[in-house]
Amino acid sequence: MTDITVATITDGIIGGSGVFDKLMEATNSHILREFESNRITATDYATVYLGAIQSALSTSLQFVLQEQQSEAQADLLKQQKLNLIDDLITNEKQRDNIVAKTNISDAELLNVPKQGAILTSQNNNLIAERNVINVQDDKILAEIATMFKQRTLLDKNILKAQSEIDLLNKKISTENGQTADINGGVIGAQIALYKKQKDGFDRDSEQKAAKIMADIYSVQRSTDEAAALPLGLTGAKITTAVDKMNANA
Repeated sequence: MTDITVATITDGIIGGSGVFDKLMEATNSHILREFESNRITATDYATVYLGAIQSALSTSLQFVLQEQQSEAQADLLKQQKLNLIDDLITNEKQRDNIVAKTNISDAELLNVPKQGAILTSQNNNLIAERNVINVQDDKILAEIATMFKQRTLLDKNILKAQSEIDLLNKKISTENGQTADINGGVIGAQIALYKKQKDGFDRDSEQKAAKIMADIYSVQRSTDEAAALPLGLTGAKITTAVDKMNANA
């Protein structure tokens, strides 16, 4: 298993061969392209660049640690497999020895009738030992099957980690897209919508004020034309409000 060193993350120079160096090389290319295309302004450049550095450093550390963990688990599973195979070979040899002893015992049982009871007991013991070994063999086979399942799960975890890294990169791209151009991006569209909503509220207030003045003027003229209008409801004031409403509509 390869030890993790600082050089694994970075060589400490631009264009190095560390994971962080490679991520920053690609990130710098994208940021430079966006800046030269005027999608990142000079005032936003430092913020975007700092966020890119933090994200690249976090991603590189996570990648190296997961790779180290995966390598360690793979080495452990490999060693366990070798140990299980050695145990299986040892048990096979023991079983062959027991079978050989059983065959000798059978011959002795035929050749020496007087020792039949003793040999039968020994034979039963050997059979019991053989059964124990068979159980051990089944256990070893089950452990090997479990080991392969663990390896499959490990492979799935590696794929999941890679998917999470890909998702993180997509999120970074999405966030850069949202902040790259405040006039043309998502934030720019939201600001434009808020401005239109504010203008709508202002126009609605102007229209309502003009209508109220016109309604009061109409009611006053229809009831008592001789009565003087309030200072705020003179013909000139009403005309000014209506003109402003029409000009801003």
